[in-house]
Amino acid sequence: MKKIIFNNIGLKILALLLAILVWWIVMNIDDPLVKKTISGIAVELRNDDDLTDKGYIYEVDSGSVISITVWAPESVAKDLKASDFIAYADLSQLSPLTDTANITIECVKSDAKSDIKEISSKVQVVKLSIDNKETAEIPVTVNITGTPAENYVRGDYSISQNKIDITGAASVIEKIVRAEIRYDVSNMMQSVNEMVAPTFYDEDGNVVDTSTIQLSRNSLRLSVAINPTKWVSVTINPTVTTADDYKLMGYTQSFDQVKIAGTSESLANITSIDLPSDAIELEDVSESQDCTVNLTNYLKASYTIVSGTSELVVHIDVEPLLVESYTIRRNGIMINNLGDGLEAQIEDSSISVKVKAVKEVHDSFNLDVLNPNIDLKDYEPGEYEVPVIMSEDTNNYSLVEQVSVKVVITGDTEETQTETESSTRKR
Repeated sequence: MKKIIFNNIGLKILALLLAILVWWIVMNIDDPLVKKTISGIAVELRNDDDLTDKGYIYEVDSGSVISITVWAPESVAKDLKASDFIAYADLSQLSPLTDTANITIECVKSDAKSDIKEISSKVQVVKLSIDNKETAEIPVTVNITGTPAENYVRGDYSISQNKIDITGAASVIEKIVRAEIRYDVSNMMQSVNEMVAPTFYDEDGNVVDTSTIQLSRNSLRLSVAINPTKWVSVTINPTVTTADDYKLMGYTQSFDQVKIAGTSESLANITSIDLPSDAIELEDVSESQDCTVNLTNYLKASYTIVSGTSELVVHIDVEPLLVESYTIRRNGIMINNLGDGLEAQIEDSSISVKVKAVKEVHDSFNLDVLNPNIDLKDYEPGEYEVPVIMSEDTNNYSLVEQVSVKVVITGDTEETQTETESSTRKR
């Protein structure tokens, strides 16, 4: 038996090796070993609490997603995909000098991993950027831009909170000095009530990328009132008394219309702002002056003045009454009601009349308006001091004193009284 087994042993071994070689050749011809590149494999970071528990925060600089090269039989390789592999880096094994951790790659497809001959990647480590973790409270401001539609105006605005807490790498947090909500209301006709994300800025006004930091709120509720407007008139009747020998010439307003904003319903109920007489009360005024009235004090809270200033300036014009003397010649004095058969002669060649008025009236004063005359009804012949009757226009001028003239009446009358008795009676 041994002779049979060991007879020509060399030939038998050679035959075995040839058989193995033939099998290997056949296998590689039917299912050859191939190389396959698979991309898009995310690297999982494990045990990162070793950093976060110590108050550190990190960002992945490189190595978060890798491509791998797999050597496997063609029948296996053709069905392999990214989800058949996992890649991870253990941050508990982080190199303190380079802040890197080695990447481990494993096949999780059970019916393929034993056939895979080799897995490799050009990227072998995850590179981290490690910083101290910091939290800051950032103030939030609002910047409303643009102009609403015609006949509309922007009213008050508010945000749900004026501060936001941010948490992240100290190097990023320390750059941020403020947050701002910007909103454009151009051509709008309705009020705003929506959630708006703030933008963060450094001290130079540059936008800071906040994708790597955590915000206590990603957006804030912004409310902006957009109100219709309306022009209404403004009226006032000041209560003014002047000092003696002064006259109120009138008053002027700095404006007689204002534009107000409110709701459509409230605007329908108002056409004017009528200020009460006690809005301006002055006594013993002896000079012109300006009085200021704040219109908001006389408007309901549902209205807002939007045409500019809310302060109405009322100019009170007061001038002194000046006394001027005017000369009236006797031929300018009319004689009225002289009895039949009598003649009258004014002995005074002229009279002096004192008129009290403002300068403007004096500058254009015409004596004709006085219409000077004497009434000689029931007068008989004799000499008399007769008062001169003159017209007074209290709105423009007044006479300071009564003026009389000496009149001589001559002629015959049917009266029985003597001249002396008549003269005495009249005096």
